[in-house]
Amino acid sequence: MVEPDKNQLEDKQRSEHVVLCATRGGPASYPNQDAAIALAKARGQDIVFINVTNMKFLDKVSSAILVDMDEQMEELAEFLLLMAKERAEQAGVSARTEVRTGSFCQALIDAVHTYHADVVVFGQPGESGSLFKAEQLQRLGECLRSETGVEVVLL
Repeated sequence: MVEPDKNQLEDKQRSEHVVLCATRGGPASYPNQDAAIALAKARGQDIVFINVTNMKFLDKVSSAILVDMDEQMEELAEFLLLMAKERAEQAGVSARTEVRTGSFCQALIDAVHTYHADVVVFGQPGESGSLFKAEQLQRLGECLRSETGVEVVLL
């Protein structure tokens, strides 16, 4: 009987589970992203940075303007996530990026299943400029845990 190569087993395990880091991107998100990168490195896992945009609040705006804004937001999110990916790879962590639109909670649930994430990382909201309050993130974390069984880390 041939035993599997230990490195192949480690690669297989590494590719089966990831750390999913929900982030807006940009300098204010660096401390949270860095903590998520350190967590992925400590676990020997890849990291997926995800940004979810939801332009639903602009439903009353002209559809042509909405499509243009949606495209611009997606391009900005992709750029910000690529910066996070580059920092992760410089730290020795394999990283991917994902930009999604729609419901934040549903997008994260879908991403947990898509990437086989076993942990989702959120940064605690700062004093200003945050769209979420700490209580909202805690409720979101509880929802994710109950829907997917994933571990949720609030930094």
